[in-house]
Amino acid sequence: MKQIFTTLIVLSISFQVNAQELTRNLTPKNQRFGCMIGYYGDKFSNSGVQLGAETYLATTQNYQVIASLNYNLFGQKDTYIAHNIIPRIGVRYTANFGLIAESYFGFGYIFRKFQYDQYWLNNNGNIVNRGKAGVSSAVPNIALGLGYDFMRKLKMPVRLYARPSISFFYPNGYVVFEATYAIETGIIYVPIFKTRK
Repeated sequence: MKQIFTTLIVLSISFQVNAQELTRNLTPKNQRFGCMIGYYGDKFSNSGVQLGAETYLATTQNYQVIASLNYNLFGQKDTYIAHNIIPRIGVRYTANFGLIAESYFGFGYIFRKFQYDQYWLNNNGNIVNRGKAGVSSAVPNIALGLGYDFMRKLKMPVRLYARPSISFFYPNGYVVFEATYAIETGIIYVPIFKTRK
């Protein structure tokens, strides 16, 4: 964990040394944030949707340090529906021809609402219906991704992404923690605002 933060600090300092014609936080004045929408597939089979926003903390010609907030809504048929919120920090490299490689670390929250009733055995030995239950968990998350930036060649403010991710739910409710994997694919729109000269 210390290595991740050390790497981000070193990258931020190198961005400050090499950046040209950028704002105080090293982001181009007309490109400060992006909005994303996409597919979220928990364990590649539990389909859902991903909504998010990202802001650019530091930028050079090829690198960006990104802070993002993602909301994932997904579920398993007849079992549960999950709401997942994950703030992340990451680094994105964009080649001059548009290819993107990125990595993220996040720590968020998930709530899974089960679609079936749970039954408990009370002190008298009777079975009691406790109704539908839910489980809340903390979620550390790691994601690596590839994508394409259409701004480099076509001047379109759109990026495509595909990211496999790994999450750890703690507590799970049954075991100490549960590791799960997902695929995230979608589109990022970066609005370009006109700046005053």
